[in-house]
Amino acid sequence: MSFARLLATDLQRSVLMDSVDTGRAYTAYGEAAIQGGPMSAFCGEPRDSLTGCYHLGNGHRQFNPGIMRFHGADALSPFGEGGLNAYNYCGADPVNHVDPSGKVPIPLVQRALTTALHVVSPTALMIGPTPKEGLAVNATRLALLGSTTTVVGAGLGFAGVTVAPYVSAAGTTLLLAGGGTRVVKALWDNRSAIWQGVNKNVSSNLRTIFKRRVEKKKDKKTPPNSPEKKPKVSVYSVENEVARKDSTSKGSPNIFSSTDEVVNIRGGM
Repeated sequence: MSFARLLATDLQRSVLMDSVDTGRAYTAYGEAAIQGGPMSAFCGEPRDSLTGCYHLGNGHRQFNPGIMRFHGADALSPFGEGGLNAYNYCGADPVNHVDPSGKVPIPLVQRALTTALHVVSPTALMIGPTPKEGLAVNATRLALLGSTTTVVGAGLGFAGVTVAPYVSAAGTTLLLAGGGTRVVKALWDNRSAIWQGVNKNVSSNLRTIFKRRVEKKKDKKTPPNSPEKKPKVSVYSVENEVARKDSTSKGSPNIFSSTDEVVNIRGGM
């Protein structure tokens, strides 16, 4: 009689418990006292119940969590991605890295970002506006093909196939190419509206910023030591006074304002 088990895992996909078995606890390198339960254990890899080791990369290399080392040397060491220590596991940082292939450690952050990319991007393409032209349609197809390829690569990675990272990388490249083409096409089709909006916002911001500066300068008060503004004083000679009287006697309008202060200079006064 067969039955399905529901597994509870952590960020590294290490099986902590299932619907039948009791809980498990691991050291940083995967050492645990496991009795029974599913074969999947540390980082989701199958555990050899006889030796307690993990055959990473579909048997490519055997990892022993007890001694925190591989039993076989890394073919990519010491000058490749394997690092100087040919027997080291995850670059001595198993908390933040995993090594399903037994060759190259993969940062957990990278895997999380890749997963988010292949979830958000296809969702945005499907709920976004419908592409109307051939280029946009083909770009959408290419992006969806890239996401599908990455999912296939992830499945191959769980199976321990050594080419899985290359398949996933190819899928990510296709997704970025398709999504990027779709974005560039949308920007080009709406370039006039985008330019008008940018130009309007820049002009409005510049007017607002510099207008406030001008108003602040106008609102500045006169310093206390500055000279006070004196009333306007108009000075006329005797000849100007005689000319004014003659023009008044002839009925001409008075061209002088009554508010001006007139000072007549006569005989040196």
